[in-house]
Amino acid sequence: DAAGNTAEASHTWEVDSAAPTVNIGSRPASATKSQTATFTFAADSDATTTCKLDGGVFEACVLSKTYSSLRDGSHTFTVAATDPAGNTAEDVYTWTIDNVPPTVTIVQAPNSVSDVKSPTFAFSVNDGAVACKVDSGSASPCLSPKTYTNLADGDHVFTVSSTDAAGNTGQDAHSWRIETKLAVATLTDKPRNPTTSTSARFHFASRADAAFECSLDGGAF
Repeated sequence: DAAGNTAEASHTWEVDSAAPTVNIGSRPASATKSQTATFTFAADSDATTTCKLDGGVFEACVLSKTYSSLRDGSHTFTVAATDPAGNTAEDVYTWTIDNVPPTVTIVQAPNSVSDVKSPTFAFSVNDGAVACKVDSGSASPCLSPKTYTNLADGDHVFTVSSTDAAGNTGQDAHSWRIETKLAVATLTDKPRNPTTSTSARFHFASRADAAFECSLDGGAF
């Protein structure tokens, strides 16, 4: 002033246009059967974090967030960090909940009793990694159609299964019998030839699992 007295005022401030750091740590697998999801995350120490699921609203969250009773389908988790200057950053993770097993259907298989020792199977699968096996053998990756060679006579079971990314498994199976040995019918007792009898009795035999049909002269069996 006119007497030479001096006074002053000052204000110090910081310009901050850098976004904060925020990162999702633990999370569900990209495809899972679990209907509960837990996330952990980290952000700058001076930042405030908020979280939301899918199209919901952001809500306060610190260090971790758990959601339960989630429906099957695709979900997206977002965590946002806001620093004191108002800068905001987000980290986002999308995953799928799936509790529906793949559909597996055998569309071609041998008859329930077959004389084919090298049968071919065809099947349709809508999802997942496919594996095939016969009887109690180990399942191995396979494509349709699948052919097995030189199988033994007897009862067999073909099983095709598919496991999707979430771990759901669907399967279909076909049971059949391979029979390549002919059933030989043998007459064990029969009328004398020639004979005066107007009645004739025959006895015959074959394998234990054989079914018999009879015909006289040129008649139908």
